[in-house]
Amino acid sequence: MLPTGVADPCVVPHGYEHFWESAWGRHSSALRLCVSLLPENWPQRIEQTPRADLPDVLGQLERAKAIVWTRLYQPSIPVAPAAPPTQEPYTAEGLAKYMSLPKATVYKLYRSGVWPNAYKMGKTKGLRIPRADVLAWQAKCARGS
Repeated sequence: MLPTGVADPCVVPHGYEHFWESAWGRHSSALRLCVSLLPENWPQRIEQTPRADLPDVLGQLERAKAIVWTRLYQPSIPVAPAAPPTQEPYTAEGLAKYMSLPKATVYKLYRSGVWPNAYKMGKTKGLRIPRADVLAWQAKCARGS
């Protein structure tokens, strides 16, 4: 498939660039990158490497392959860092969902005074529980006191 005198498909002799493009198509840029990452005399260096060292060479090549595959499957759009936690107080519904509790239990804990800074927002707006109070209560429960 290669013209006479072209032994290595990763080495493109001067004047054969057009053939390279038509023969390798969309892979040409990847192969050129491959060539640019390897030393020019890589086939000779592999031939000269002692047989006992070849498993190490293969290990390094597999490591490089793993790095390339990892990079290939990383999202191409950078993932935005997580937004800092909001300091808005929990609603009874929000806290119940966060803690997997019934909403009635949240109101019962409020009435028992577990969250000292919790407050009601009028008759219809519901309960507001400061996040700091919830964190302090969780820490207290974790300590068992």
